[in-house]
Amino acid sequence: MTNRFRESQSYVDYQTSSEDLISERVCQLKSLLTVITGEGFDSFARYNDDIQSNVLWLAKAMADDITWHVEHPDEHLQGGEK
Repeated sequence: MTNRFRESQSYVDYQTSSEDLISERVCQLKSLLTVITGEGFDSFARYNDDIQSNVLWLAKAMADDITWHVEHPDEHLQGGEK
């Protein structure tokens, strides 16, 4: 994930701990994947290729965000302070 993508996430609370951010992102990703697979993959496959690609890109971006926060705990805090 690029810094530009992270910087564009206006919903990031700079006072929230990495642990809380990771937990939030995991819940969001699980919810997205539940929607995709909830009625079986066939329902997801009914969407056109662009929608499928964008949803899968979103899931990948969320996983990348989780990975970044695991590897860089609390670097999102203002001034990089823990």
